[in-house]
Amino acid sequence: MKVILVERIKGLGDVGQVIQVRDGYARNFLLAQKKAMTATPANVESVEARKTDLEAKEQERLSLAQARADKVKGLALELACRASDEGKLYGAVPGTKVVELLAEKGVEVKLQEVIMPKEQVRHVGDYQVVLSLHPDITCEVPLQVAAEGS
Repeated sequence: MKVILVERIKGLGDVGQVIQVRDGYARNFLLAQKKAMTATPANVESVEARKTDLEAKEQERLSLAQARADKVKGLALELACRASDEGKLYGAVPGTKVVELLAEKGVEVKLQEVIMPKEQVRHVGDYQVVLSLHPDITCEVPLQVAAEGS
C-alpha cells in the first residue's frame, strides 16, 4: 500500500514522502496513529499544500524532544528492590518503573520511549536505559538497582 508520511519516522522517511509499505502496517499503525495518509492524488496535493506546516510541526517536535533530553542529561536513577543474598531480584524491573522514576524527577516520558537493556534487569547492579525521545534524539540514563535495606 502506498502512503504519504505526515511526520518523520525513523527507517521509513521524512514528511511528505510517498512510500510503499505492507497493508497491515499501514492500516494498523501508520493510518491508525495518523502518522500517514493513503496516497491518493487528492491527498498528495493536500500534503504538498500543507508541507510547510507539517515541517514546522516536525521541527517543534524535535525542539521539544531536545528540551526533554537536556532535562534528562545528568540524571541518575536509583531503585531499591527486594533481592536475595546473592543479589538476584525477586522479579524484573519493568519499563513502567523507569517512567515513574523519571516522573518523580520532573521528566515526562512515555513507556514507548523507554528502551530497557537487552537482558532483563534481574540482578542488583548498574544498567543503562535508553530513551528514544524522537527519531533523531536518543539519550542514556544510568539506572542503579540496589537491594532493599542495604
